[in-house]
Amino acid sequence: MPDNEYVLYKVVYNGNAETETSDSHLKPFRYFSKYNLNVNLTEEQTSTVPAKLYSYIYGYNNNHQIAAIENAKLDDVAYTSFESAEYGNWTLSASPVFDLSSVTGTRLYDLAKGSITKSNLTPSTSYYFTYWTKNTVSYAISGTQGTPTLLAARNGWNCYQHLLTGINALTLAGNGYIDELRLYPVGAKMTTATYEPLIGMTSKNDDNNQVTYYNYDEFNRLQYIRDNGKNIIQAYCYNFNGEAGNCFTTVSNQAQSGSFNRNNCGKGVRGSSVTYTVPAGRYVASTQQGANGLAQIEIDQNGQNYANANGTCSSLTLYAKIEYSNYTGDSWSDPNTGEQASSSLADVTIKLYSDAAGSVPFVLDRTITVIVTEGSTQTTAYNGTVTGSSNTNYTISAGQSSLSLGHRLLSSYGQYLDPYSGSGFIYESSDYTYNVVDNNDEYVSL
Repeated sequence: MPDNEYVLYKVVYNGNAETETSDSHLKPFRYFSKYNLNVNLTEEQTSTVPAKLYSYIYGYNNNHQIAAIENAKLDDVAYTSFESAEYGNWTLSASPVFDLSSVTGTRLYDLAKGSITKSNLTPSTSYYFTYWTKNTVSYAISGTQGTPTLLAARNGWNCYQHLLTGINALTLAGNGYIDELRLYPVGAKMTTATYEPLIGMTSKNDDNNQVTYYNYDEFNRLQYIRDNGKNIIQAYCYNFNGEAGNCFTTVSNQAQSGSFNRNNCGKGVRGSSVTYTVPAGRYVASTQQGANGLAQIEIDQNGQNYANANGTCSSLTLYAKIEYSNYTGDSWSDPNTGEQASSSLADVTIKLYSDAAGSVPFVLDRTITVIVTEGSTQTTAYNGTVTGSSNTNYTISAGQSSLSLGHRLLSSYGQYLDPYSGSGFIYESSDYTYNVVDNNDEYVSL
C-alpha cells in the first residue's frame, strides 16, 4: 500500500477530552498489562487467537529478570533461588542461609527456621511445584496428586516435582535445606536465572531444570560456561593481538580466610568471632594473585553474613569512661603590676572496657553512641559563680575501642588589676569537666 494511504497516528488533547486518530490497517500485536516499580514489564499477552500469555519475575532490587514464564499470569507463578531480597511471590518466615553448595547462586533456605508460602492461587488450576532439597524424600504438601516425581539428583541435591490441584495457597514446611523453588500452572514453561550484580549472569536454569553456569575471571570477564554437571563446555581467554594464549592455563586459589564478629545480636550482647574460609581450588584465574583475589572477594562479600548466621551471642556489660593524658599548660605574669594567668589542658578520650576495673579494652563489633556531659564553672568578680552543662552524643564506630575528643581546656585562672578602682586585684577562674552518662542499653559509665 502506498505511504500516502496510511493515516498518521495521533492523539489530540482538547481540554479534558482527547481524540485518537489511527490507521484502520494497524492491528494490536501485544498487550502490556503489568509493570514493576522499576517500570519493567511483568505481564504481557499477544493479540493472536488463541492468545499467548507471558509473565516475568524480577529480583536484585527489581533490576534483573530472574524468571520468564510462558502461558501463565503473574499471580499464578512464583520463583526464588533466595539470592535477593525479593522472593518472587513467595513469603518466607526466616532469612536465607549463605552456602556455596547451593544449586544456583550462593544462598539456600533452611526450612527448620520457618515455612514458605504462596497465597492467592486458583483452586480450579493445576500447578507444578518443583524444588531442590538435600533430603532424600519429598515433602508432604497439601493438594499433591499421586507421588512426587524425582526429576534429577546430583551433588547431594534432589529435585522433586509435585502436581497440585484444588488449592488456594501452598505451604512448604518441614526440615532440610531447599533451593530453586518454582511454581507455575500445568501447561506453562518457566526458565530462571541468577546474577552477580554489576558482573553478570551466574546461572541459567531451563524449563527442564537443567542448569548452565557462568564463571568470571578476576577482571569480571566471562571465563567459563559449564554444563549441568559443572563441566567446562566453553572457555574464553583474553590476550593482545599476536600474543599466544591458552584458555586452560590457569592457577587455583590458595586457601583464604577472614575473621568476622557477629554484629546482629542487639544491644548489651556481644557476638562471637567467626572464621570464614574459602578452600583451596575453588577459583581459577590466569595468575595466583588473581585466583586468591577472587577468593578474597567472596570473603569480603559473604563473611559478615556468614558470621551473623553462624556466630553466637553472649551477654556482656560494656563500660565507658573519660580518661586524660598529655597534660599541657601555660602561664604568664607581669612583675610590674602583679597580674598573672594560667591554664591547664589535656587530651580527653572516651575509653571502652569489658571489665569494671577498666583494665581490659573492648573493641566494638558495632557502632554505638556515647553520651558525655560537658560541664563548666566560671567565677568572676562581678558575676559571681555561674555553672552550666550540656550533653553531647559521640559516635564510636565498629572496630574501635576509644574516641579522642581532642586537646581540651580543663581549667584557667587569672589575676588582674581592678579596672574600676585602679587598685587591688580581681580574680577569674574557669573549670571544665567531662563525664560519661550511663546508657544501660549500650554501656555503663565508670
